[in-house]
Amino acid sequence: MAEPGVATLPAGLERILLVGYGNTLRGDDGLGPFTVEGLQDVGGECQVDAQTAVLAQLDVTLASEMSGVTLVIFVDARDDADEEAVKVQRVFPTAGPLNLRHTSHSLGIPDLLRMAEDWFGSRPACYAVMPKGYDFSLSESISPNAQRTARQARSKIVEIIRRCARGG
Repeated sequence: MAEPGVATLPAGLERILLVGYGNTLRGDDGLGPFTVEGLQDVGGECQVDAQTAVLAQLDVTLASEMSGVTLVIFVDARDDADEEAVKVQRVFPTAGPLNLRHTSHSLGIPDLLRMAEDWFGSRPACYAVMPKGYDFSLSESISPNAQRTARQARSKIVEIIRRCARGG
């Protein structure tokens, strides 16, 4: 029986998209790309067809990339007072019609999921993995503390993929 809140992937259709996004010129804001870049071999490790995408921000073109994908995991740094190293959240499509604004900064993961469903008939299971960042100053380096949270985030991502791929 599947664990509550954990999606299962249909057998033989384990196509996964990992999206790391954030500003790589703002220190730990680049945790999303940094984390995903460290998962280049996850497909072989988990026996799935895994694709990765690294972006500065979410983009509507991701809706088409989700077509035919059974699981998508978005990774982005978070800057909050909570000391939890990595937060994981199941994400669902926006309910009702989309009300997009003129700027791409207002585009969220639920909006992308709605676009993928409405435009391409795709409804992948979706998770947001949010490692904690510590230093968001101008820098191309990830802080040592954030590097630790990136390693923990990678472990959680592998765990999600394995649970979903084995159906529970």
